[in-house]
Amino acid sequence: MHRSRIVVLVGILLTGGAAFLPYTHLPTVGSINGIDGAAWPALLPLTIVLLIAVVGDRVEGNRLIPGIISTIFSCAAVVFAVVKINDALLSVRDTEDAAVGAGPWVLLAGTIVVLAGSLLGFTRRVG
Repeated sequence: MHRSRIVVLVGILLTGGAAFLPYTHLPTVGSINGIDGAAWPALLPLTIVLLIAVVGDRVEGNRLIPGIISTIFSCAAVVFAVVKINDALLSVRDTEDAAVGAGPWVLLAGTIVVLAGSLLGFTRRVG
Protein backbone atom coordinates (compact mmCIF):
# COMPACT_ATOMS: atom_id res chain seq x y z
CA MET A 1 0.00 0.00 0.00
CA HIS A 2 1.28 3.46 -0.87
CA ARG A 3 2.46 5.45 2.14
CA SER A 4 0.18 8.35 1.32
CA ARG A 5 -2.90 6.20 1.80
CA ILE A 6 -1.75 5.10 5.25
CA VAL A 7 -1.00 8.70 6.25
CA VAL A 8 -4.44 9.82 5.06
CA LEU A 9 -6.17 7.05 7.01
CA VAL A 10 -4.24 7.88 10.20
CA GLY A 11 -5.11 11.56 9.83
CA ILE A 12 -8.79 10.80 9.33
CA LEU A 13 -8.78 8.62 12.45
CA LEU A 14 -7.20 11.48 14.41
CA THR A 15 -9.74 13.93 13.07
CA GLY A 16 -12.63 11.61 13.88
CA GLY A 17 -11.30 11.03 17.38
CA ALA A 18 -11.01 14.76 17.96
CA ALA A 19 -14.80 15.07 17.78
CA PHE A 20 -15.08 13.28 21.12
CA LEU A 21 -12.44 15.33 22.94
CA PRO A 22 -13.29 18.44 24.98
CA TYR A 23 -13.07 21.66 22.99
CA THR A 24 -13.84 24.13 25.73
CA HIS A 25 -14.61 24.03 29.40
CA LEU A 26 -16.87 26.80 30.63
CA PRO A 27 -17.70 27.12 34.34
CA THR A 28 -21.43 27.53 33.74
CA VAL A 29 -21.88 24.93 31.00
CA GLY A 30 -19.11 22.42 31.62
CA SER A 31 -17.12 20.66 28.92
CA ILE A 32 -18.20 20.97 25.31
CA ASN A 33 -16.95 18.26 22.96
CA GLY A 34 -16.52 18.47 19.21
CA ILE A 35 -19.93 17.08 18.40
CA ASP A 36 -21.71 19.62 20.61
CA GLY A 37 -19.31 22.34 19.46
CA ALA A 38 -20.09 21.70 15.78
CA ALA A 39 -16.61 20.51 14.84
CA TRP A 40 -17.86 17.34 13.14
CA PRO A 41 -18.32 19.10 9.73
CA ALA A 42 -14.53 18.89 9.34
CA LEU A 43 -15.10 15.23 8.51
CA LEU A 44 -17.34 16.05 5.54
CA PRO A 45 -14.61 17.13 3.09
CA LEU A 46 -12.42 14.33 4.41
CA THR A 47 -14.91 11.71 3.23
CA ILE A 48 -13.96 12.60 -0.35
CA VAL A 49 -10.27 12.29 0.58
CA LEU A 50 -10.99 8.92 2.21
CA LEU A 51 -12.74 7.66 -0.92
CA ILE A 52 -9.83 8.74 -3.09
CA ALA A 53 -7.40 7.05 -0.69
CA VAL A 54 -9.13 3.67 -0.70
CA VAL A 55 -9.97 3.53 -4.43
CA GLY A 56 -7.37 2.99 -7.09
CA ASP A 57 -4.01 1.35 -7.47
CA ARG A 58 -2.77 0.76 -3.95
CA VAL A 59 0.91 0.59 -4.91
CA GLU A 60 0.90 3.89 -6.78
CA GLY A 61 0.18 7.36 -5.51
CA ASN A 62 -2.79 9.35 -6.75
CA ARG A 63 -3.10 10.43 -10.35
CA LEU A 64 -3.08 14.16 -11.03
CA ILE A 65 -6.81 14.97 -10.91
CA PRO A 66 -7.67 12.83 -7.85
CA GLY A 67 -4.54 14.18 -6.15
CA ILE A 68 -5.59 17.77 -6.77
CA ILE A 69 -9.14 17.07 -5.57
CA SER A 70 -7.80 15.36 -2.46
CA THR A 71 -5.47 18.26 -1.72
CA ILE A 72 -8.22 20.86 -2.17
CA PHE A 73 -10.60 19.04 0.19
CA SER A 74 -7.78 18.51 2.70
CA CYS A 75 -7.01 22.23 2.61
CA ALA A 76 -10.69 22.98 3.22
CA ALA A 77 -10.61 20.75 6.30
CA VAL A 78 -7.47 22.51 7.59
CA VAL A 79 -9.13 25.91 7.15
CA PHE A 80 -12.22 24.65 9.00
CA ALA A 81 -9.99 23.36 11.83
CA VAL A 82 -8.33 26.77 12.13
CA VAL A 83 -11.78 28.38 12.31
CA LYS A 84 -12.77 25.96 15.09
CA ILE A 85 -9.60 26.82 17.05
CA ASN A 86 -10.44 30.51 16.68
CA ASP A 87 -14.02 29.77 17.75
CA ALA A 88 -12.84 27.92 20.87
CA LEU A 89 -10.36 30.67 21.77
CA LEU A 90 -12.98 33.39 21.35
CA SER A 91 -15.53 31.50 23.45
CA VAL A 92 -13.21 31.37 26.48
CA ARG A 93 -11.56 34.76 26.01
CA ASP A 94 -13.71 36.83 28.35
CA THR A 95 -14.79 34.10 30.75
CA GLU A 96 -12.94 33.56 33.98
CA ASP A 97 -11.92 29.95 34.75
CA ALA A 98 -12.65 28.87 31.17
CA ALA A 99 -10.17 26.82 29.17
CA VAL A 100 -9.65 25.44 25.70
CA GLY A 101 -9.39 21.66 25.61
CA ALA A 102 -7.30 19.38 23.44
CA GLY A 103 -10.02 18.81 20.83
CA PRO A 104 -9.40 21.73 18.47
CA TRP A 105 -5.65 21.12 18.49
CA VAL A 106 -6.06 17.41 17.72
CA LEU A 107 -8.54 18.36 14.98
CA LEU A 108 -5.95 20.66 13.42
CA ALA A 109 -3.22 18.04 13.75
CA GLY A 110 -5.41 15.40 12.13
CA THR A 111 -6.34 17.60 9.19
CA ILE A 112 -2.69 18.57 8.67
CA VAL A 113 -1.75 14.87 8.63
CA VAL A 114 -4.45 14.26 6.00
CA LEU A 115 -3.10 17.18 3.96
CA ALA A 116 0.41 15.76 4.21
CA GLY A 117 -0.89 12.39 3.04
CA SER A 118 -2.67 14.04 0.12
CA LEU A 119 0.53 15.79 -0.90
CA LEU A 120 2.53 12.60 -0.45
CA GLY A 121 0.10 10.98 -2.88
CA PHE A 122 1.70 12.91 -5.73
CA THR A 123 4.79 10.72 -5.46
CA ARG A 124 4.76 7.62 -7.62
CA ARG A 125 5.88 4.11 -6.85
CA VAL A 126 7.18 3.39 -3.35
CA GLY A 127 9.13 0.19 -3.73
